[in-house]
Amino acid sequence: MDLYNHPQWKKDVLIYQNDIKKFAVDAFGFIPTWQQALFFENIQVNGNRVSVKYGWGCDEAMMDAFAITILHNLLFKIDSCTLILTPQKDIKHLVLRECIAGFIKKISQNALVYLAKYIVGKAKSFCIKGREYFANVTIKREQSRNEPHSIAGTFSENYLLIVIDAARINQSWLEVGCGSLVHHDNRCIFSQKMDTDISSEGFFYHTQHSEKWKSLTFSAAENPLYEWDEHGKLAIASDLKPCIVDGNFFKKSN
Repeated sequence: MDLYNHPQWKKDVLIYQNDIKKFAVDAFGFIPTWQQALFFENIQVNGNRVSVKYGWGCDEAMMDAFAITILHNLLFKIDSCTLILTPQKDIKHLVLRECIAGFIKKISQNALVYLAKYIVGKAKSFCIKGREYFANVTIKREQSRNEPHSIAGTFSENYLLIVIDAARINQSWLEVGCGSLVHHDNRCIFSQKMDTDISSEGFFYHTQHSEKWKSLTFSAAENPLYEWDEHGKLAIASDLKPCIVDGNFFKKSN
């Protein structure tokens, strides 16, 4: 049976299509931190562009958030296409793939267990069984200045582009990836760890200072999952960086 014809999916799509947080809880037993929940709240809106900077202590938490968002798009956005770009001199493509695979295993242990049999995993991609050319996830590592055409032509009403460590990726790749954001509902995530010197110009810098993008800044100091050593605790006490959304301080609601 095709996933989209499954009786339970027809009910669930009405529940989860626009609620990534609830999907995370029910599909994986995953309770998001306030930072992850804020990220979900912003990226689940159709047509949104989200630019996020995060501290080195938030790396694992953000990988989890990306993986959940990717699986949400694959499973509850009809015939979706997700493209993930990672830097050439990095292993983030491997880290993210393993993170996604880990969450797929958790589906079999939670309320949406029927979804697990519909996900097909390959070396560099994931897809919906029977819809390989229409509902898929591709993880692409930047190769050289001459090959951005390899990601051209990725079009879908439910296209999601995720760029990890965007400040370290050649602009020609970013331009081609963003060139497929042609439908009104297409969404995009540009992310960058703050342990990298971020230029005061260029594509990622632009996303952090454009009214067309939702700009988020997550500090490790406010990541409830991170365990600090004594030196780290002293650093936090002297220089606590709050979360900033669109240039404004964000106060946690809980």
